[in-house]
Amino acid sequence: MADNITKRQARTFAQRQAAYATKRNKQELLSSAPLYTNWDYNNWRMIWQAIRHAMIGEVEIKKHGKEYLPQPEGMDDGQYVAYLDRAVFYNMVYRTVTGLTGSIFRRDPRLLRAGPKLTELCKRVSKDGLSLRVFTKVVSQEMLSVGRYGILADKPDSNDPLAKPYLAGYTCENILDWTTVEIDGRDEHDYILLREFTVDRRLFRFEGSEAKPNTSYGQLFARYRVLRLIWNDTDLRWEYQQEVYARDAEDADLTETPVITKPMVYGVPMKRIPFRFFNGTTNLPDIEKPPVLDILTLNMSHYKTYAQLEHGRFYTANPVYYVTGGQEEDEYHIGPSVVWEIGNGEKAGILEFNGQGLKTLENALIAKETQVASLGGRLLGDSKTAGQSDNQIKLKDRNEQSLLLNVTTVMNENFTELLAIIAAWLNEPADKMEFRVNQDFLIDAAAAREFRAITMMYQAGILPIEVIYEYFLKADVIPEYVTLEMFTKMLEDAKQFPNNPDFEAREDGFPDARAQRSDELARDLDDNETDRADTELEHDAEQAEASRKSAEKVAKEQPKIPPVPAQAQQAMQKGSTTPPAKPKPAAPAGGNQ
Repeated sequence: MADNITKRQARTFAQRQAAYATKRNKQELLSSAPLYTNWDYNNWRMIWQAIRHAMIGEVEIKKHGKEYLPQPEGMDDGQYVAYLDRAVFYNMVYRTVTGLTGSIFRRDPRLLRAGPKLTELCKRVSKDGLSLRVFTKVVSQEMLSVGRYGILADKPDSNDPLAKPYLAGYTCENILDWTTVEIDGRDEHDYILLREFTVDRRLFRFEGSEAKPNTSYGQLFARYRVLRLIWNDTDLRWEYQQEVYARDAEDADLTETPVITKPMVYGVPMKRIPFRFFNGTTNLPDIEKPPVLDILTLNMSHYKTYAQLEHGRFYTANPVYYVTGGQEEDEYHIGPSVVWEIGNGEKAGILEFNGQGLKTLENALIAKETQVASLGGRLLGDSKTAGQSDNQIKLKDRNEQSLLLNVTTVMNENFTELLAIIAAWLNEPADKMEFRVNQDFLIDAAAAREFRAITMMYQAGILPIEVIYEYFLKADVIPEYVTLEMFTKMLEDAKQFPNNPDFEAREDGFPDARAQRSDELARDLDDNETDRADTELEHDAEQAEASRKSAEKVAKEQPKIPPVPAQAQQAMQKGSTTPPAKPKPAAPAGGNQ
């Protein structure tokens, strides 16, 4: 008997839990309007909900029935069920968001110049245990879809030395209210209201000394976390504190006595709230337009047109058989071996649809798909041949790049600041630490000409090795796991690059290829000077030899002259030593000799 009672109680308990789950699932709790919200929150809440439904797909869209597909006038409920069932939701929103997310995470995000403790913590950096790589992917998908997300840097309020700080994420529906105050001439967050959900996992609850099954097992209950900046009149400074409002097995309503904590950094209260807003364009607290809102609008219009098209196809695809002049009680069956017998004056025929009405709906679908593509939407089979010109494709690419650049810039700045706070709690310096997600979607495909130019500028000393590394990394020349330090060490290892000119120069005793080239040019210059001098000497020798040979030839061609006699030679010698005779004076005119 006891076993039967236990089974009955267990069955009743399971039924209660199933009934409760249909009333308080997380999706419905998120879509419900909270009591305490910012004035702009309710303006966007239904839009966020529509984007969430579109991201889930056709199942969720059809679940809301007339909310997204109105019932045509004159159609009863039974006909509308068939009308809804035949409709097709061609999900462009989800494909666009996942496609753009994939463009960002084509390469993993990088944490540069981080300490070993922070690097190890990034393996489980979020409160729910996600790694930094997966957590950033979740954040980017939220930014690209609803256009809003929030992250709080926090740590457990305990003295446990093994307790680690973490990053807690909040969707746009759970960031309820916020205000700012001017501090030192700048607007800073001084109040942020966040909503959280806790699950009651207690199997039993004690009423006095008796343990009874917990009827609220598995239920979700809302609690609130308030982030405040409080002015300390004693120390004359702003101090950050948290207030948590919660109830046992009930939803909180901010009337409870809060649990107040003050997170410290190096034993001093924090001066700012460690919470960052992730919007599609900026990190300001104000709500921004979701990036896919225009695509969602066209997607819903496409869904309604598709429903009309399928409705028309259902009634026009099959022919209608008729008989005129027959009786109402007559029955006619259709089959390959069935023959109708009709009486005199009766006529049988077939009605088929031959009009152009459905063609108009088909053209409308194509036009809307083209408009979605021009907005940057991703479609199955989307290509250049799908009715798009080169200018349209370039414009779409620029739209995507602009959106992705805005999202990645916000992520880089916010995650760098949040991880710096985490590093301070880990007692590690973070002055030079930097978080960066992939932005290589800004670089077109690199060709051989670009690689040659980059290499020549590096060899000429115009570009440093850091720039070369970043360019090669973004151009998929080197794999992602190769860091700058590894790349530099590989460059210094001759075994890794046997054809590298610098290594060949070092083997010959030169510091690099440029010094070797300069030395070769100087040697070539010296060799040219020596060769020119040798050439001139050889030319002079050849000229002298030619002159000698010419003189000999001339001497041979002259006639032979007999030798001078000895007496004549003596006379000539004497004559050369005798002074010349003085001239005689001239006789006077008319005198005798």
